[in-house]
Amino acid sequence: MEYEDYTEYDFLEDEFFVRWVRNYDKETNQFWQQWIQDHPEKLETVLIAKQTIQSLGYKQKHKLSREEKEDMFNHIRKKNRHVINQAPRSRNSSVFIRVAAVLVIIMIATFSYYHLSNRENADAEVISYISKVNPAGRKTTFKLSDGTRIKLNASSTIKYPKNFAPDSRIVYLEGEAFFEVTRDENRPFLVVTEGITTKVLGTSFYVKNDLQQKDIQVALVSGKVSVLDEGGNTIMLAPNEMVTYSHNTIAKGSFDRDLVFGWVDNKLIFHKEDAAEVVKQLEKWYGVQFVMEKEQMFEGLFSGVFENESLENVLKGIRYGSEFSFTYEIMGQQVIIKDN
Repeated sequence: MEYEDYTEYDFLEDEFFVRWVRNYDKETNQFWQQWIQDHPEKLETVLIAKQTIQSLGYKQKHKLSREEKEDMFNHIRKKNRHVINQAPRSRNSSVFIRVAAVLVIIMIATFSYYHLSNRENADAEVISYISKVNPAGRKTTFKLSDGTRIKLNASSTIKYPKNFAPDSRIVYLEGEAFFEVTRDENRPFLVVTEGITTKVLGTSFYVKNDLQQKDIQVALVSGKVSVLDEGGNTIMLAPNEMVTYSHNTIAKGSFDRDLVFGWVDNKLIFHKEDAAEVVKQLEKWYGVQFVMEKEQMFEGLFSGVFENESLENVLKGIRYGSEFSFTYEIMGQQVIIKDN
């Protein structure tokens, strides 16, 4: 049987899939991440099977002992909010696994934003994807087929279907983007990044996936957003709340609107940044490369706001607003910083 035809039950019994969930390795992860991108209609089924294995310590065996059956059943009963008056007990292990899996799905529905859907002819239509890649120095604004508006920051990539499926809207992001999602009650909008998935119906929000720092941020302007990490944790966000996912830990807090959304309004904002961070932001914003005679461009920390300013004006502002005196020369895409 091909993976395209798998149900959640089939994934639970597939050794390669279970090994990916339990024992992370780069090669296996790349395979499944790419497979999910190629088969977005199976995302919900995969996540439900994955959460089943993670949340209940699912034991994949052809035969389960009586004690193992009891342990699994009791574990499900403790986490399930529904009242279970009587659980069927069969000596046939395959029947037991299917019954347990159904109960797990019911339990997961109480804290997960994903719902099972019956798809007919899922592989009848080949989905055509579009990838937008912004190099440093370039920002783009565009609309998707459903009317959703996206502003993609510099040094960012987004992948999305040319036309969304009838029952889902899924995009894949590396980098930083601001979304204004067209509301659709029947098709939730999913933003998939490395480590978390963000789900909305219709709202304005921001997602930053910093691959170097291995940090992901989701900040909400309006509406409601739910964020699901790889461990099965779900966090709901209200306006002016932000979730940060870093090193397999997810946390919610507030945020400074100007610092997070400044780039959306073409504002380059520094808040007590050191030289390394200033250079990093300038290279990303203007698409240039800095060459410095000294390791530090200036001493101490720098704060400032620049709106629609040229690189030369920004450099002048930094020079006048910092303790370190320097001269500069802009040569095409290269900026030479010299000690004054």
